[in-house]
Amino acid sequence: MKMDKPRAPKAFGMAFALVLLVSACSKATPAGGSGSSSYSNGGTTTSTAANTGSTGTTMSIDGQSVTVHGTSDASGQTSLSVTADTDNGQNYFTPTVVTGTPGETLTVQLENASSTVPHNFSVDGSDVNVDLAPGATDSVKVTLPASGSVTFFCEYHRAAGMVGQFTVG
Repeated sequence: MKMDKPRAPKAFGMAFALVLLVSACSKATPAGGSGSSSYSNGGTTTSTAANTGSTGTTMSIDGQSVTVHGTSDASGQTSLSVTADTDNGQNYFTPTVVTGTPGETLTVQLENASSTVPHNFSVDGSDVNVDLAPGATDSVKVTLPASGSVTFFCEYHRAAGMVGQFTVG
């Protein structure tokens, strides 16, 4: 006599699928953001700050009204991803606001996500000034201020509000 494997009721299977879906969504990154990551390469562990929250709010940076496209807490991290992009004629950085530890040095991984618009990443009061052709990537080292904040910007679109801010507590 052949015995069939016992099966869980359909409701159980659907509930399990729902749990998997909720679990996957809870680990998803906000639109336009990058998740926090950590990897090891030759015995050195590198941590990357996550881009989170505050997307869509407006704030003043360096006297300009700026729509925030994400914030990131880079405290204790070694690197951070910043994306320059253009959407419906609006030029912006994601994240727009980065908080960190006073004097902390970050490797900023830059990406121009636009396929048609060149961008730039510059930091007030520093030698950081990198052009990013459409689709290009690059990286720079940025040392956060001892106190207060410092503005980063696209030299081509600064007047249009393409600015962001490194700030420390």
